[in-house]
Amino acid sequence: MKKLHSLFLLSLIISYASVTQAEESYEIQGWVLEKGTRRPLPSIQVYLLEDDTRSVATDAQGKYILAVSAAGNYSVGVVGIGFVKPTPYKVTLNAARPRAPLNFYLEPATRLPDVVVFADRDPDRISKRTLSGKALREVPGSSGDPMRGLQAMPGVALTSDSNAAPAVRGTAPGDNLYYVDGLPVGYLFHFGGAFSTLNADLVDSFNFYPSNFGPEFGDALGGVIDVRLRDPRSDRLGAKININFYESDFLVEGPLSANQSFYLAARRSYYDLILPKTGTLDKDEKIEYRSFPSFYDYQAKHVWRADENNTYRLQLTGASDTSEIFIPADSSVAIHDPALTGTSRDDVRFDSLGWVWDHRLSPLSNNKLTLAALSTATRQRVGSAGTIVAKFNDLIVRNDYSTQLHADHLLSLGGNYTYSVAEYDLDIRNPRCTEFDPDCDVTSAARVQDKDRLRRGNAGLYIKDRWRIVEPLTLVIGVRTNYENYLGETFTEPRLGVEWQTAPRTLLTAGWGLYHQFPDGSQVIDKFGNPNLSNLRGQHTVLGMKQSYDQGWNWSTDLYYKTLEDLVVGDDVFQYLNNGEGQAYGLELLVKKDLTDRFSGWLAASLSRSERTNKVTEETFRSNYDQPVIVNLVANYKINKDWTFGAKWRYNSGSPYTPIVGSVLRSGSTDQYLPVYGKINSERLPGYHRLDLRLGRDYLFNKWKLNTYMELINAYNQKNVQDYRYNNDYSAREPVYQLPLIISFGIQADF
Repeated sequence: MKKLHSLFLLSLIISYASVTQAEESYEIQGWVLEKGTRRPLPSIQVYLLEDDTRSVATDAQGKYILAVSAAGNYSVGVVGIGFVKPTPYKVTLNAARPRAPLNFYLEPATRLPDVVVFADRDPDRISKRTLSGKALREVPGSSGDPMRGLQAMPGVALTSDSNAAPAVRGTAPGDNLYYVDGLPVGYLFHFGGAFSTLNADLVDSFNFYPSNFGPEFGDALGGVIDVRLRDPRSDRLGAKININFYESDFLVEGPLSANQSFYLAARRSYYDLILPKTGTLDKDEKIEYRSFPSFYDYQAKHVWRADENNTYRLQLTGASDTSEIFIPADSSVAIHDPALTGTSRDDVRFDSLGWVWDHRLSPLSNNKLTLAALSTATRQRVGSAGTIVAKFNDLIVRNDYSTQLHADHLLSLGGNYTYSVAEYDLDIRNPRCTEFDPDCDVTSAARVQDKDRLRRGNAGLYIKDRWRIVEPLTLVIGVRTNYENYLGETFTEPRLGVEWQTAPRTLLTAGWGLYHQFPDGSQVIDKFGNPNLSNLRGQHTVLGMKQSYDQGWNWSTDLYYKTLEDLVVGDDVFQYLNNGEGQAYGLELLVKKDLTDRFSGWLAASLSRSERTNKVTEETFRSNYDQPVIVNLVANYKINKDWTFGAKWRYNSGSPYTPIVGSVLRSGSTDQYLPVYGKINSERLPGYHRLDLRLGRDYLFNKWKLNTYMELINAYNQKNVQDYRYNNDYSAREPVYQLPLIISFGIQADF
């Protein structure tokens, strides 16, 4: 019994000692995160200054637990490659506080902007420029809008400061194709070109094809702007709030589960909320606004990575634009075109829904299936000229398959089908305006009334073979077949390319292809247009060269030639006919410095000519977007880790215009005149030049970031002529100027 009693006492002593030891264990624990973003930092060393042999590395989630042997005051340090070493933190451990939570926020040792050019999702390099959304957001004068940054690319012609829609290589902005994550959008610019409809922070990258785009893209005579929106963040819930000169927006994003994430972004202009309900929009023209131009847009995405081979994306995009103005009878606009007198209102919107399934069939093969629905609606009232009400609904199915036959051989094929229903109710004068006829008088035009529902099916198939047949030489051979049932035409169009890597840093390219484009919708409907028109046709040819150097320097040049056929011309009998043709040719140069230290930027220069010919009158003239000389100089300099300075200077030849050489009295009037025009686009506005400056300041806090900028748009207040305003009988005129000096600003908080 005595022995059992001794064993019992020994057991109690051991138990007590164990409890005492547990109570006297001490530790410091927490997370090491990147300052400003709260991104977890793995493999960061956390150590005690009092005993540097006692240290621990953070795990994949940035977490650490540092055990110490006794109570006391400790100094805790942290060190990681590529991060600023912070001042050690003081921690006190005692019996009342045996465990101390301590989080570290490490600042990157170097905070520099993203490099403009980066790994590309499309291997083709013929007549293509790849740009990051962040680089374009920082172009001075863009007000943080990456789509406006595209204005500084070679060969992009502009008609006014208020229109960012790019006219590319001799064609109009409406001749371009715009894709967002592989899906078509209702429109990419508010008010026809003022601002893009996309949240700037979501724009990850652009592939910009000024011409000679591949058969995987649809049908157009201009270029292709292929926008890629980034996926939502999956590490934590985050938010961004942006306020700038004309609008405010927000973005919320984060994980829903281990393999699902989302974002939701929305934006709205606010001038209509702070200005009076009515006011003067153009003092000289006496035009009043009854509803100040306003817009909103939204984007949403849900990503589900079901497994390593299957990813599903659900995407929503939409936008809306509204404006209402009043043109009094004594304004020069109404005096010259009385049908425009009164209230004009424009309401347009679109909503799209897309579902994308990325399926990796094998390590060398991938398939992407896309299902989408797009709805666009417009309601317009044009003074006393009439009204337009239209709604368009598109259902889209698209499939793209690619397989790597071997390391130097990639085969891609796919197809798409779009079923469209258009409903319209028209009661408006039809002046039949085209670029072949400068006389676009609404008052003299016949009034047309029509109401109908039209259906159209459009199917396309493509195949593209990218094959490096020998080490320096790659052939890109493709063909696209397209059929649409409204005009009943089928096109089979080859698109060919060659890439020759003559040296490790020297690339020569060549491309040729056939293209077509459906006419403007109003031109092919019965009564208002001609349903027997043909598609517009074009041929693109390009030769290119690119040379790279050390320190991020490179230059590239393209020599292009484009022919256009079956362009639409107004006709007194058939409304419209395919009696126009054209050509465009030019030389483009891009000298670029990618970011390696503090400086980045580019010089873009273009020499070009764009012409149109009316085959009926045999008159040849410069196209509306002919600007023979275009120069853009963009520079950004990182002053230090917080401050950035940028400048952009642009020069382009003035746009061509048709001179007014006299006037005649309007039929039945004693005081209203009609202009008499000279040769089409035979004169040119004065040359355009403008300097934009940008100063940015970044603030970095532990759990959030603040980015600010201020811009001087048209810094030296150049008076660039946009148009001319004429008196009543067109005997005198005065210039209408573009934007004066404007101070713009932007603030973005990133949580």
